Amino acid sequence: MKMRIKISNDLCTVLVVLVCYVLTIASQILNSATVRYIMYAISIVIALCLHWVTLKNHQKTILKRYPAIFIFLFIVLFITVFTQLVYNNYLDLGSVIQPIFLVACLIIGYSIVINYGEDSGEKTLKFILTVIVFSAILGVPEYFSNSNFFFPDYGNPWQTYRVASIYGHPIKYATSLTIGFFLVIFLIKKPILKCILLALITFGVFTSMSRSSWIALGLSVIVLLIAVYRKKINLKKIIILLCAAIAVVLFLQTPIGINIQEVVFARFENINNDISSIQRLGSIEYVFNQLGEEFNPVTLLLGHGEDAAKRLMLSTQISISDFSTTDNEYLLILYNYGLIVLVGIVALLIWCFYKFIFKYYSISRLNKCLLCIVISQCICSFFYEITEAKACALPLCLCIGMLLALQAPKSNYNTLS
Repeated sequence: MKMRIKISNDLCTVLVVLVCYVLTIASQILNSATVRYIMYAISIVIALCLHWVTLKNHQKTILKRYPAIFIFLFIVLFITVFTQLVYNNYLDLGSVIQPIFLVACLIIGYSIVINYGEDSGEKTLKFILTVIVFSAILGVPEYFSNSNFFFPDYGNPWQTYRVASIYGHPIKYATSLTIGFFLVIFLIKKPILKCILLALITFGVFTSMSRSSWIALGLSVIVLLIAVYRKKINLKKIIILLCAAIAVVLFLQTPIGINIQEVVFARFENINNDISSIQRLGSIEYVFNQLGEEFNPVTLLLGHGEDAAKRLMLSTQISISDFSTTDNEYLLILYNYGLIVLVGIVALLIWCFYKFIFKYYSISRLNKCLLCIVISQCICSFFYEITEAKACALPLCLCIGMLLALQAPKSNYNTLS
């Protein structure tokens, strides 16, 4: 008797996406460019396959619905290749693949929802959540042992040990946990499991000692509360909110709570004299000075090409030598991709805030989840370059792609029953 196992197309797609996400993390653990390029290749191939499936289903592809994305990709690639070959006499393959990879992730997220429905979108995000939860579990013994299991040579350039788990850097770890926090809020239904996971993830964000993620998570929760309580306020919700506030206040009076307060206050003390703060503020000033000195309407509007900001930062020293990042995604977008793209990104973020707050009760669970994740990551992006952290960029671009798909008319994609 032969046994046949049938795997649905959407499950195959979800599993391939999970493989891509795991490979982004593996490339960091193994410090392997080969693994990273394999991840690039798989992501781009699955994006092309899904794009073909969308065409086959006679549905509007992301190319037809949002042609500006592909115009942006063409312009970035053209400027990148032109500037590197003409002015630098070389072509960096990574600079060419990077924007293609980001757009490929958008296509994957969009196509999953368009072709297989919101349930497959949720399934994809839940698989990613399992990896994030795994990282949070590993972060607990790492915090108490002050040693990283996957990065034995992981240094401690900070005054206090900061957990990095499988991501290799505390900010990447905390950013991923911030994404996981809202995945749990919206996609996990069982109350006990939800509380356990939220406690675990919140502890992970705390142990990362990442001020940017603390701020992003706190502000995002405030936006969520505004959306939930803006209209439909009742006695039950008021009581729940008061009980939660009292519980937090009481917890902060315990020995553990007092220790948390001391750690948090210590991280924000003398922030103006902090090396990382000086570096970030100095980067903003330096990039704007460069744009002013070399003023050119074309490069101001269309940018300098992929990795241009990296080369610019390496040409100077603000407070840290050989520092290749602006530590600000918006600054990176302005210099690499130009003012037009930056204005488009800001417009998208304003729309996300508006829709999440004012349309909260008229949109689906997945829609709420995606909007909240994008909002949280737009705050994180003020403090580091999220597109350069592939383990964070991949789930974020997937979420944006899914969000774009959900804006299509209901008849154009499969919805949850």
